Amino acid sequence: MRVLGLKALDLPHGPWKHILSGVWSDREISYHENPDKELLVMIYDRRGELVKGMVFFMAKLFLVEGNPGGFFEAAGQNTVVIQKNTPTYKGSFLAIATMPEYVKFSPRELIGVADRHANELEKRAVEVRQKSGDFAIKLVEAKYAQLKDTNELFGEPLAMPSLVVRKEGPGLESTQLTGRLHLGNNLSGEKAEEDVKSFLLTVLSGEDTRLALHVLMEGCVINGVSGVVFEGFEKADTPSPNTDDYGKYDLAVDPMGMPLRRFKPGADFFIDLKLLDKDLFGDITGAGHGTEMELVGEALEKKPFNLKGLIEHLQGIKTEEKKYFAARAIRICRLLGLAYPGLFDGTLEPKEIVAPWLKKMGRIAVVDTKGIKPSIRKGLVYCTLKTLYESYKKEFASSQMKVLVVVSDPSIIGAPETKLDREANTMLKLAGETGIGVCAVAKSHAGLDTEILQNATMDIQVIEGNNASVNEQGKPVYRINLRPTLSAM
Repeated sequence: MRVLGLKALDLPHGPWKHILSGVWSDREISYHENPDKELLVMIYDRRGELVKGMVFFMAKLFLVEGNPGGFFEAAGQNTVVIQKNTPTYKGSFLAIATMPEYVKFSPRELIGVADRHANELEKRAVEVRQKSGDFAIKLVEAKYAQLKDTNELFGEPLAMPSLVVRKEGPGLESTQLTGRLHLGNNLSGEKAEEDVKSFLLTVLSGEDTRLALHVLMEGCVINGVSGVVFEGFEKADTPSPNTDDYGKYDLAVDPMGMPLRRFKPGADFFIDLKLLDKDLFGDITGAGHGTEMELVGEALEKKPFNLKGLIEHLQGIKTEEKKYFAARAIRICRLLGLAYPGLFDGTLEPKEIVAPWLKKMGRIAVVDTKGIKPSIRKGLVYCTLKTLYESYKKEFASSQMKVLVVVSDPSIIGAPETKLDREANTMLKLAGETGIGVCAVAKSHAGLDTEILQNATMDIQVIEGNNASVNEQGKPVYRINLRPTLSAM
């Protein structure tokens, strides 16, 4: 394969030595290494013989000494973990990467991009080293590691492709998702499959939808689409113990756990105050819409990052006619802080919620809402949809499905009662524009938002047990028996 040479470009932080090339998702890809054992990865946008541009990013590698425990999750976005266990070697490696960026093929642009990515990479390395101090581990940069360790990593054919963190961009559209989602068997015993992209807006109804939802989520994850759920799926990271019917459904795989990350509201999942106004704040907290909320609304316009900042704005109110109501608003905020510690004190990070776009496998984000009152839960759903939508919109994301968010709150997917319901309902309907899939789960079609029903790209109704009807938009309805799950329910 012809690989675009780098010698003539004289990129910063080199010299860069070509170590590997190949074809990845129908695109030419090449890996290059500098003396510091940092990697430069380029995925080419070639039109015939002409290289129009490329997706470009850098990665830094660490040997992990000690028991990593929960460190890998704490390491943050754009990280890849490689754990090697062979008869002759056992070790763990951590790779941190810059955010992939599309760049037109021009020596001047490439030099600027390389310099910027190198600086970003070093900044990330400092952050990761600082975080490692909270764990009983030692991070050793590849350039300082023993030769036997670096040889194990760079000599591992499975390791290099795993370092790719894939991202769409306005210049280079990813290969369209062509995966098929295996639902089960039709009533003739033949495999029932649908294109993953057909589930962009799914209505799932029935008295017990757990099996259907689990099968749907597994199919998405296996095809590189991440999921966000606000209940259930606590055991989905362990393989299913029930494999008796695998042969019947042509499941020629072993049971497997799904990649999963658990989120705890107030610890690493938040209601972002910057996304709220007085009405949304009042609806979420149950504080009503009186004069106190008018003052809270004025404070929210200042875009505070947390309850402390909101309280400080309220404490600045000195006029006599407002001081009484300001004091009441401050008390409400302090009570919220006691009832839900940390919940209003953070910002949602899309790349923490959702695994990098269209990796080989997605990941399920499980948000623990047990014991949280419905209005708070709806606030979490709204902030999730709003954050993902605004982030993908800013990045010119296509409508190709990247994530499936499960929503089962009746007043969001049915008849909205409050401004919070209406805003969340609106976000649900806009979500598909940027590739955010939504699965609306209900007991039946009765009471569901008419527009959601009319625009649903897929309608699955669970009839009894594992028997269900499937109706893709514009196609005839057919019946299936849902397959067993690969992961535990």
